[in-house]
Formats: sequence, structure tokens, C-alpha cells
Amino acid sequence: MINQKLSILIILYEENLEIINKCLEKIKDFKVIIIDNANDKSLKNEITKNFKIYKYFLNKKNIGFSKAANQGIQSCDTEYLLFLGADCLITYSGIEQLMLAKEKYKNCFLTSPTFYDHSGKYTYNGGPLLEDGAKTKVIENSGDICVDAVLTTAILFKVKDIIEIGLLDEFQPDRNLNRDRLLSIDVETNKMEFKPFRNMDKKQVAQWVKDLGLLETLFPVTETCELEIPNYAKYERLYGMRYIEPGVEPCRRCWPCREKYWAYGYYDFMTEE
Repeated sequence: MINQKLSILIILYEENLEIINKCLEKIKDFKVIIIDNANDKSLKNEITKNFKIYKYFLNKKNIGFSKAANQGIQSCDTEYLLFLGADCLITYSGIEQLMLAKEKYKNCFLTSPTFYDHSGKYTYNGGPLLEDGAKTKVIENSGDICVDAVLTTAILFKVKDIIEIGLLDEFQPDRNLNRDRLLSIDVETNKMEFKPFRNMDKKQVAQWVKDLGLLETLFPVTETCELEIPNYAKYERLYGMRYIEPGVEPCRRCWPCREKYWAYGYYDFMTEE
């Protein structure tokens, strides 16, 4: 019985009860884990009146999708876990097909179904990585295919596999940051900025820079701090940080600062700490 081997994780944030109920009705034979980032107690009461929920977490604040996903993964006690969007309808047999495909292909990390809209037309679910093609072309397939990337609306994987690679990245970058290019030019100052740590292995990039003898060239212009000056005062207050040149020196607290230090062992001033 696949429902003994698999749990289903649903992450909520101000979703409609009617939509959630439709989803839960399809998967009521499985262990369901719900994580609500909106801390909606009344919604929980309504859901648990009609459905048996294996684990239900109410987060006091919105911790974001990735952190909530990791919370669900770590609370899962079955071999497999299915991420499922609250607006996604999938049948028992559909879930069974996903598990069979995962077990069939040895090099498969996760499986995901073909998506259809309310009118029965194919909709986008998977395709090439963003740098290899736009996420717009809908793949119409009648069998199993391998793609570079899929949406997280419905993905099935082995829990131990994702734990082994280090769970999901919980960093939530500013949506306005440029994530597509490694090099950019600031139009106001006409200065180049090197951004090697966007969706890439940080230490691997740092090692390439060192191996190619480009440390002195690229390190000084590698993106570090994304904070505005008012944040420095906040970090001084909260963490006891001390800054000589706020807005010029790295804050040493934001993710670009910490990732640069993690990869290279330095911030901007080539001084180990």
C-alpha cells in the first residue's frame, strides 16, 4: 500500500477553504502534513472538522515556502514525501504512478505529474533551466520524460535523498536583485559588479576563481552587501556590530556577505575573522 510509504505536505498561506477541501478530499487516504504560514486557527478548526490531518503546524509568522518545506520534510516519518499545492487535485492512482516512476528510474531525483487546467488543456510544469530557455513552452507528452526543472506544485521524492543534499535553500533574496547575470554594470557609477553566488555552488565558484588566478581581479568587485545604510544602525543595535564606514564596508550579516565569507574566508577587506 503506497499510503503507508508516503506522506503529503501542503503549505498554506491565506488559501481558500473550499479549494483546500477539494484537494484534501482527493488525498484523504494518506498521511497529510499541513503547515500554515498565516497562523490561521479558525481555518485549522474548519479543516480538522472534516479531515484527519496527521500533523498540523501553525507558524506564528510567515517563514516562507522553503523554510516551511524544510519544516515539513524534517517532520515526515515515511519513506516518500509529496509536496502538493492546495489548489492541485491529484488522485490516488496519480500518486501511485509518480511513485512507480521514481522507483523505476534509478537516476531520478524526483517525479512530477503532467499539469492540466480546469478546461483540460496542458499547462506548464517542467522544462529547461532558465538559462537554457524560457519557462513558457508547455510540453505535451504521453509518457515519461526527463526535464531540467519542474514547479514545486506537485513533486514526489524520497525524504532521505533531499536530506542528504542539504534540504532547501531558505535564503529569500530581494525580488529586484538581478539573478540572471554574473556580471553587471552599475549605470550610475559605471562600475562592474561580479555576482557569482546567485543559484550556484558558492565554494565551487570561489575555487574556480582561485584556480584561474583571478582572485585579485574578481574578489574586490564580488557582490557583498545588499543593505541600505539604515540597516547598519539596526545591526549595531541587534548584534553589537561596529562599522567605521556604514554603507561602504560589508555589513557581515546579510546573506551575500555571509555567503562570500563562507566561500572565500574573507569579506571585502581580505581580513580573516
